[in-house]
Amino acid sequence: MNLAGQTYTLSFHAGKNGGAGVTVKLLVEALDGSNAFLSKRPTIDSRKTHTFTFSARSSSTILQFSDKTWDSPINYDIDIDEVRVMAN
Repeated sequence: MNLAGQTYTLSFHAGKNGGAGVTVKLLVEALDGSNAFLSKRPTIDSRKTHTFTFSARSSSTILQFSDKTWDSPINYDIDIDEVRVMAN
């Protein structure tokens, strides 16, 4: 549960396995129902921490992570872990 209007910080570690030479395109969204009010596209080429800030729009927010690398013929996996959401 979150509070509408409350500011939050989302942080997560992301990296990839395999896919030498492929830069992975990740889409990170915070959704209020079906409307994305946070939409970021960090590039995943090495393992690192990503951090974004957003303000909740309702008492329920969905976080969605999607692979948007459609043009790669090389196999790889995206690793996402240590996902944290902290109220500011």
